[in-house]
Amino acid sequence: AGGGAWAAVLCPTSYLQKCEEATMLKFAIPLNSVPMPFIVRNAVVRVTIFTPCCVKPLPGAVICASGRPLTMTDDKGLAQFELPPGSHTLTAPQCSSTETVLRIEQGATECLTFCPPASGDLFVFLQDNSPEDNSSVKDAVMLCANIEDIPDDARPFIGTVSLPGGRPPSRRLPSKRFPASVCVACGAICSNSLHSLRIQNMDGRAFELDEDFKSWCEEFKEECQLGLLFENPPKCLGNLLGPPPAQAALPNGTAQGSVMSSSLRSDLGSRGGGGTG
Repeated sequence: AGGGAWAAVLCPTSYLQKCEEATMLKFAIPLNSVPMPFIVRNAVVRVTIFTPCCVKPLPGAVICASGRPLTMTDDKGLAQFELPPGSHTLTAPQCSSTETVLRIEQGATECLTFCPPASGDLFVFLQDNSPEDNSSVKDAVMLCANIEDIPDDARPFIGTVSLPGGRPPSRRLPSKRFPASVCVACGAICSNSLHSLRIQNMDGRAFELDEDFKSWCEEFKEECQLGLLFENPPKCLGNLLGPPPAQAALPNGTAQGSVMSSSLRSDLGSRGGGGTG
């Protein structure tokens, strides 16, 4: 206390004046000057995400600003946060391929809104579903709407996926091994589309449909099933029976063995047969 102390200040250099002692400075506000602090005020940004089919709120979607995760949408599909002045690229990488650049001016006071359209991506992949006693070998054909739900041990599904009321995949994410298989189109009735999902296996193995997926489609036919798939763990469509072939052609090539196709609407109740040879 007796010898004084340093004080951190932000002011024009003219406010600091030399004392009689050359090694000392004194802080002096010039006459008729009123010091005003400069405070950078953030702008409020509000993001709302809806499913493209049923226009229902999409909760749990991560919102990023210039690649940095900020927050997640709530049960109403809404996320609200603050950003400083400057240019920011807003994305929702789990559910949308849209990028929006927000340029926030100094002193902006209005709430900025951002409504990225959910792309409606569906991902089909394989996961080992063999029993623990190794009495048989089979791969589960899994379906999800959130790319982050694809486990690390998943493998690509060799075949094609079609969806009534669907459209081709809108994007490819370089950070993941699994591009979208198909997309639910805007305005489509997703419960009807998913009940009619058609997969075409091209690795020659027999496909066994899963009755639980049929029951799930019936139980939630009045709800937005795309939103349920995004919020919940992947669903099993069925199983590919037997070990995978050593080599299988891509969908646009010639597959080993015969091609098996099953509709998850009309013949979901009947367990599909397999390919030959």
